[in-house]
Amino acid sequence: MTFPDKAKVVGLTGAICSGKSSVASFWQENFSVCWISADLVARKLLEPGQLGWRKVKELAADFILVDQQVDRSALRRALFTDKELRHNLNQALHPLIKENIRRQVACSAAQNDGSCSFLIEVPLLYEAGWEKEFAEVIVVYVDNRRLCRRIVCRDKIRKIEAERTLSCQWPLFDKAMMADHVIDNNFCWPITILQLFHLGRLLWTKKT
Repeated sequence: MTFPDKAKVVGLTGAICSGKSSVASFWQENFSVCWISADLVARKLLEPGQLGWRKVKELAADFILVDQQVDRSALRRALFTDKELRHNLNQALHPLIKENIRRQVACSAAQNDGSCSFLIEVPLLYEAGWEKEFAEVIVVYVDNRRLCRRIVCRDKIRKIEAERTLSCQWPLFDKAMMADHVIDNNFCWPITILQLFHLGRLLWTKKT
């Protein structure tokens, strides 16, 4: 991805249920940051007839339903266990997601004289090798025990399934060690907010 020179573009990542979207939403509301979700971009690309949908139809046609929608739940479960399918779809979809994000940033930056700030939420940022695309990378960190509990609670699945889901991603501790900034979201939300205000002022407040 090539972003406009004046635009500040920061990457945000973590793990499933670590609180990435809550962090992004908070900064968007309190610091006027433009938040772009790679997951939302991917979802739109998988709508019938879109480029991503065509790739899924080509590589994994069994996951196209009668109404032509992608069975995202079944596909997500398959990706956890089928490494070859995961690799092939990532190779096909990641360039499309990147280009869509680049266009969104370029369009918004052009409307704001290029001097706006963007937060790009990418769940598999490090796994996809996107870390060099951004000025800085932030990781939302939660330890594995709490992550498992949150996944079990949210998705109503067994602990072993939650652990299998986490095993498909890099260990969150490793991501935190690589990041420019880490938000500790292990505890209550007010404690996280204090961190978000502090880091938000450093990242998103314009120097005069």
